[in-house]
Amino acid sequence: MTNRDLGSINATLLVTDIEKSRFFYESLLKLKVQYEFYDGRLICYSWGNSDEIILRISQVEEEELASLPKPLGTGVEFILNVGRGYQYAPGSFEKHGYPFIWDGCLVAYDPDGYKWMLAG
Repeated sequence: MTNRDLGSINATLLVTDIEKSRFFYESLLKLKVQYEFYDGRLICYSWGNSDEIILRISQVEEEELASLPKPLGTGVEFILNVGRGYQYAPGSFEKHGYPFIWDGCLVAYDPDGYKWMLAG
């Protein structure tokens, strides 16, 4: 059997408040900003020591987002493997009073309702 490079999936999430989303992704999930475009309305993130882009967030108007069908509203979860330190992940959420659930891993929703799980 041969190994095949399947590539990677880099999601672009549409968000309604870039500052609230920045706080979630940078302060709570600890993602690293690699690039910003369009006066900060599009932000590209990497994780850990890697420079590989794993996520983009793009600001749209609330009306625009509300008019779109929920592309991720049913059954999609984002899982970020934070390694063995996952048990310490609640620290930043607790520090900032941000709601989360602990179910063997940390489960939290970003300001626009995208579900994230931090696992190890």
